[in-house]
Amino acid sequence: MRDGQTMNYQVLKNQILDLLRLKEEEFDPDESLIDFGMDSMQVMQLMEAWTKSGVDVSFVELAQNPTLNSWWQLIQTRIEAR
Repeated sequence: MRDGQTMNYQVLKNQILDLLRLKEEEFDPDESLIDFGMDSMQVMQLMEAWTKSGVDVSFVELAQNPTLNSWWQLIQTRIEAR
């Protein structure tokens, strides 16, 4: 995330699309990100950026259901809990 950028669904989606080098029309937010080629190092990169913006999630939580929509639900609950 860029400095000053607020976490929202579109920001999260753009982060994932950029990381995986996908176009929006190639992407299904309910499909496993692993199927799109995401690896553990990429997940760690995202987690680091999110932590810097105040959103703490664990690798295990993300690995349980690795889809954009599932991740957004998890992140949204953390944002609301602040």
